Amino acid sequence: MERPVHPAHDYDVLKAALLIVFGRNVVTQTTTNVGTFGAPSTVIIALLTPAINLLETKNNAYSNNPLLFDSMDTQRKLVVKLLNKLNKVVDGVADGSGEIVMLSGFHKTAGETTPTQVPAMAIIKDSSPVAKGAYYVQVDAQHLCTYIFILCALDAVVTINNHQISVSKGPFSSVMDTHPFAEFTNAPSGDQKLVIIVLNRAGFGPPTPPTTVSVP
Repeated sequence: MERPVHPAHDYDVLKAALLIVFGRNVVTQTTTNVGTFGAPSTVIIALLTPAINLLETKNNAYSNNPLLFDSMDTQRKLVVKLLNKLNKVVDGVADGSGEIVMLSGFHKTAGETTPTQVPAMAIIKDSSPVAKGAYYVQVDAQHLCTYIFILCALDAVVTINNHQISVSKGPFSSVMDTHPFAEFTNAPSGDQKLVIIVLNRAGFGPPTPPTTVSVP
């Protein structure tokens, strides 16, 4: 079965040196095709370009001093976050067209196959506070899946029953997206329980073990 294609998230596994090359190519390609991707892409590129330059500086420093890994890796994650934002803009414009995706410099996902088994449990790659009430989470991408991110009270219970997800008590925040990342913007401040569930046509994958995160 033919399925719409999307910009892939394969860049999130790249080491810094390769991510720099990839990111600059995306900046060049998307800027060249700004008539296709529009003003929202230029806003992100204005942030992405200096972020990539700073990653190069920090990666060079890390190469000379391995103790600087954490600083470099924090910057690498920031570049990935910005690429994720641009990825979502490109995905919206492309609307399933692989040809348009390729104009951006992102790789395109495969557009075929129907899932024959439920997804694997999500693997968290990045989880960090952003601002008051805001929290960012990213997981490994899986093919043709939807991702459900839930932040709830520590004593709340998240269950799946009859193809429905329920949270035993509120308040809670949830994001459902075909992209493997979420940014909560109005979550309650304080310690929260994070649970992530991946879904495809075959059904729900197993939820992640509850993880406690601190929302500003």
